Amino acid sequence: MTPKEMAAIENERMRQGSMLKNKVDLRARVYDTLKTREAWTVADLAYRMRLKQGAAHQVLKELKRDGYLTCRTLHDEFVFEHNKL
Repeated sequence: MTPKEMAAIENERMRQGSMLKNKVDLRARVYDTLKTREAWTVADLAYRMRLKQGAAHQVLKELKRDGYLTCRTLHDEFVFEHNKL
């Protein structure tokens, strides 16, 4: 197998790794973690779940958009809280 073919296979594996199925699983894991406290910052969640801050922020924004969380600023930092339904 040539290096170019090996790279193509690796690229396809990487693309399949970021499919919607894995994204939904991550959102479910984050939501379960969020239940343990009233409020979370992006840095707290990233540290707790061992995610990059960008990924943690994206998941929190998606959960906010879907209505599970509310967001406010506190000391120049976003704080995500459970939506009181």
